[in-house]
Amino acid sequence: MSLAQHTEARPARTAAELYVLLSRCFEHPNEAFVESVHTGTFEETIHSRAEQLDIDLPPVPELADLPTVRAAYRRSFESYDGPSAPLVESVYREWHDGRERGLLSGPPAHDMQRRYDALNVDVPEQYQPDHLALLLEYASLVLETGELDAYEQFHRDHFAWLAEFHARVDETCDEPFYRWATTALVRTTEGVGEWIARETDDVERGQR
Repeated sequence: MSLAQHTEARPARTAAELYVLLSRCFEHPNEAFVESVHTGTFEETIHSRAEQLDIDLPPVPELADLPTVRAAYRRSFESYDGPSAPLVESVYREWHDGRERGLLSGPPAHDMQRRYDALNVDVPEQYQPDHLALLLEYASLVLETGELDAYEQFHRDHFAWLAEFHARVDETCDEPFYRWATTALVRTTEGVGEWIARETDDVERGQR
């Protein structure tokens, strides 16, 4: 019997909303997102969702104007002339022959492309299939279905690299907002994992 048949819909939906909010942090910045941070709307929304799942997030730092934010995004995640923290899972994962290659298209990208194809969803041209923003969007879709066992498998398959990504951001990123976003990302994925573990324990106790 699927764990999804025993879980409440609301916490799963809240987790899905958190992932969508976090995905916005790692997309190419636009005026609407920067404005939501400036007005406090983003902080209010993400903190309210996190509190519902007992996830402690630090305050959201201030954000500069859009051109400055775009430059910080490129410097933090897409720099070609200095150290950065790429937002692509394949960079952090070993390929099938066991060697770390650091290339932008490996097995994680191929797996995600298959997943999108199954949903008849096109990958935006500006992103690799295993770009972090897209992984978070996909995770939100899985959570929306309430299939927590399917989410657990996706988490194991595609979120194992986030600790290394966090460490690289700490080493290379000088933009407070993106350092915050990465900390929020790790705390959220860990918090969602802990919530699912509690759900699993409750189900197992109920079946004894």
